[in-house]
Amino acid sequence: MKTILTLIISLLILSGCAVQNTVEDTPVVVDPGLKLEFASEKLLTYTDEEYGFSFQYPERYVVDGFYLWLESRYRWHMDNSHINDTRHAPDIQIITGRLDGEVLSEYVTNLYSIDDFENRKIGGRSFIEIEHTIVGITRIGFYTEQDGIVVGFVDLGYKAGDEKDLRDIAETIVFKR
Repeated sequence: MKTILTLIISLLILSGCAVQNTVEDTPVVVDPGLKLEFASEKLLTYTDEEYGFSFQYPERYVVDGFYLWLESRYRWHMDNSHINDTRHAPDIQIITGRLDGEVLSEYVTNLYSIDDFENRKIGGRSFIEIEHTIVGITRIGFYTEQDGIVVGFVDLGYKAGDEKDLRDIAETIVFKR
């Protein structure tokens, strides 16, 4: 009995190590020569003093809390006559947090209870890219961190084409600390 228990514990420990190595050994995908497509548009700056970062976004978006809405969708959202419509969701969500002893990949995969992600370079900064589907809607997110502060940008999947804006917005992030 003692041998079986030792064997089970050993297998559990080894399987945990294999998962950690798999997570950290994921190859990095580099976006070569990424160029901001919205660079010709008027850009506004979002600043978060609590977490110490800022980023730029095209004027066609409206910021409301931790959400970016395309202006036309935001106007529609603010019209209370549509209050029960499922389209009352922003285009991009800004996620913030702090690492608590884990690495960024662990933080993100635990946040969404997923295993798959890609390491990606955007504008010279390392990001974790995730893609997951909830209720038939695919969401894409880019997460980065500096000094334990995590910032993520998630395309909530309600408008085709947001992924490019998402990458361009993520590329402009600047940490103040």
